[in-house]
Amino acid sequence: MASRLKSRMWKPLGGWSLLLAGAFFYLLSNPLPAQTGADGSFKIESVEGAQKPDSDEVDVSEFVVSTKDVQQKELLDEHPNTTHVSFHVSPDQKWIYESLSYGSRMNGAQLFKCKDGLKFEPLQRDFEEAVWEFFGKGKRSRNRVCRILPGIRMKASSIS
Repeated sequence: MASRLKSRMWKPLGGWSLLLAGAFFYLLSNPLPAQTGADGSFKIESVEGAQKPDSDEVDVSEFVVSTKDVQQKELLDEHPNTTHVSFHVSPDQKWIYESLSYGSRMNGAQLFKCKDGLKFEPLQRDFEEAVWEFFGKGKRSRNRVCRILPGIRMKASSIS
């Protein structure tokens, strides 16, 4: 009787399991879609470099690539492959915000400004330091209220 139940339960999954395995293989074999600008004129692509001889680490280069001519590209940033990176492009395509996750809840960020065509340059100052200065000491932020955690609001002057 137990073998009879197994055969009935397995038959409907027989065809589906092949379909699910194929879909899973397709997702693993194809890279994630690149992040594109609002009008689709450029996208951000990742290219892995060669593995370093003395470690398992691989450097990843992020490029801003023209969607009209893929040969036109500019280097945006480089990071180790252990760092998870996501990008957010402003609606006017003049800014790119890079969100970095190093693991163990350690995060960072960088802001890039469009200079010419596909060329984006990071802000001169460290982005995290500029944010802390704005919310901590800046004259403009003394009377502002900002969110520290969901549901908790503090005056920016008390954050220093």
